[in-house]
Amino acid sequence: APGSPLYVALGDSLAANEGAPAARDGYVSRFHRQLQTRDGKQYGLRNFGISGETSGTMRHGQLEQAIAFMQDKDVAYVTIDLGANDLLPHLGSQDCAQGAQSPACRARIDASLSTYRANLTAILPQLRTAAPEARLIFLLTYNPFSFGFAAATFEADSDQATSKLNDIAAQIAREHGLLIADGFTPMRGLATVATHMADAEPDIHPLPIGYDILTTALLAAQ
Repeated sequence: APGSPLYVALGDSLAANEGAPAARDGYVSRFHRQLQTRDGKQYGLRNFGISGETSGTMRHGQLEQAIAFMQDKDVAYVTIDLGANDLLPHLGSQDCAQGAQSPACRARIDASLSTYRANLTAILPQLRTAAPEARLIFLLTYNPFSFGFAAATFEADSDQATSKLNDIAAQIAREHGLLIADGFTPMRGLATVATHMADAEPDIHPLPIGYDILTTALLAAQ
């Protein structure tokens, strides 16, 4: 969308509106509209979100494009969601089929979290430098396997692993002056109603109500 100052979005399939019936139903467009209504400004919008993005792939593609775009521009807001694709493939792997507490699964998850920490440590300072006057907001990852069954082992394991991922993101984000939007807590136990996980072909991405929940989390981080 045209306008100034700018809202710039980076992220994975959530920023890219996967699961939404139209782009306007994703959290980026919802947040953009809410900012304009609240602030009475015609904010420009540029969304760099890419489905399947990991912290590793972002370092060598999307991040560079976003930084180049923001150069010498008036950027008011930057949002970023990143981490689900670093973690979820491991939870669904054969190594984790017997539970996240197995040695092979723990090794996979620990290695992924270590790489995630290193990548975020490289990514977030660059974003801060590229938009020194902007409000930068990191949207924490929700657990798409959270159905509200506390006794379910896989749900508990995936909650724990997602929390560890989010702890890393929150720590590094705060170190570099980013605000934290809690996308984890309000989506907890709502996979059936807030995502496509109950569809005939289950999908981890949000329904419109799920994107509304994530938008509310971003607004609450202001």
